[in-house]
Amino acid sequence: MITEKQKQKVIELSQQGNSQTQIAKQLKISRTKILEIVKENKIKNNKVLPGQEFESDPDIIKLKKEAIKEELKRKIRISKEPFETEEELEEMQAQIEILQSRLGKMLVATDTYECGKCGTKGKVCITLRCSKCEHETWWGWQV
Repeated sequence: MITEKQKQKVIELSQQGNSQTQIAKQLKISRTKILEIVKENKIKNNKVLPGQEFESDPDIIKLKKEAIKEELKRKIRISKEPFETEEELEEMQAQIEILQSRLGKMLVATDTYECGKCGTKGKVCITLRCSKCEHETWWGWQV
């Protein structure tokens, strides 16, 4: 555990221009801990916001620019998609309307058939016969 007195000494040596390695050797504290203390002090004194210590690094700046550029490209691509999808939906809706109008005109036996003998409605079937062997079978609908 680092004491407040040690933290103050780290800050003092850092402000005097000593490197992290020099401070670590002199106070027998790890360089990682020294870095944490220096960052904490900058944040505490409002000299830098958390995470801002890398803002001036050219590689970080380049990566951020590339990330922003890719995000904008993605947003542009996504913004175009709904229009393409909307056009496809309109085409499909037109095809559905054509099919509905055609189906609406078709009369299916199950819609109107009522047996003249028993009064049952909608249940119909017909006899089918093979034209080669003359085998007969029933085929139909029950609604």
